[in-house]
Amino acid sequence: MTIVTSRNIWKPVSSAGPTYLVAAYDAPAWVKAQAHYVCDYVSGDDHLEINDAITKAAALKGGVLLSEGTFSLGASLSVPYDESGIRLAFLKGQGMRSTVIRLSGSLDGIVIADDADFYTMSDFQIYHWSKSTGHGIRFAGESHNFVFENIDIFDTSAGWMANIYSPYWIWMGRWNNCRVNNCDIGWDLYWGTTLKQQNCYVAGYTTAGWRLGLITGISMDTPTAESGGTGWDITHQTSYGPSQLDITNMHVEAHNLTSGEGGVLNLYEGTFCRVNGLYLQNDGTNHADATFDILYVNIDSEVHVDINGIHMTAMNETGTNNRFKFDGTNGAGDSSFILGASDCTYSDVDVPVGLTIVDTYQSLK
Repeated sequence: MTIVTSRNIWKPVSSAGPTYLVAAYDAPAWVKAQAHYVCDYVSGDDHLEINDAITKAAALKGGVLLSEGTFSLGASLSVPYDESGIRLAFLKGQGMRSTVIRLSGSLDGIVIADDADFYTMSDFQIYHWSKSTGHGIRFAGESHNFVFENIDIFDTSAGWMANIYSPYWIWMGRWNNCRVNNCDIGWDLYWGTTLKQQNCYVAGYTTAGWRLGLITGISMDTPTAESGGTGWDITHQTSYGPSQLDITNMHVEAHNLTSGEGGVLNLYEGTFCRVNGLYLQNDGTNHADATFDILYVNIDSEVHVDINGIHMTAMNETGTNNRFKFDGTNGAGDSSFILGASDCTYSDVDVPVGLTIVDTYQSLK
């Protein structure tokens, strides 16, 4: 369907099927007049209209367009998938400040069905009335060939959550210009491969900006994390860990951090990690946690770490634990090494004794 107005605001999004327009209760009258669904907000059941539009669009491989305004949900939005051909092409708002999806209770904002693929979500905000145990967008199973763009998520447990305790893979996915605010974790992903993030931002998190598990092949360009606990927590499970990590211009800034690490990287066998441009700062007044490290890299055998351009500072710190630490005690041998660039700067940071960052490979023993 093509929607034509004198203002030329509503632009159809390419898909194989039709586009269904859902208008918010506070959308302009001329938008409501052209909408397939008009929500009332007050009863908190706008999910009924949106989910019905999603169901109809998915049956025809079409998409759903949300108007400007605020939608109030009493249940999660459900993105379906079926091998018979049920597939939603897109869910699109009018901008992360113009289209607002409000949640209550412990709802997940959007739940994406197992095996869902080839979809795009963009240009809206997900916001909880109060801090919730629900997630902004949750993968209920495997998912691939997806794009998230210009999405803002507030006050949820995790911005994006994959089922981290089940062997469900997400792959061939991309996040562009996405923001997570005041959540426990920005991105909580476990099994995945061939993922890309560009200009993504986390602020006000309490646990981690990024917590990644068995991720193979992720590219992160200009990710930013401010405040909270661990900015960058790339972890491992059993004898497997993330591999082929390519991170460019990562910025982690902690405010009044009293525990945790500014950057954490746990790497296991057969892993290659490249970081080009890493800025870490803690501007708290004091912290006495002896386990604190601004950058902590824990490595195992056959792990290759290539870090260039590290800039770290610990402003106004009275503690002594602002460390740049590499731990090779988990079995790191001669095949584990770090390549550091000459443009590394430190301010009030304890560079580990016995480790010199130079332009040549250093074996960690």
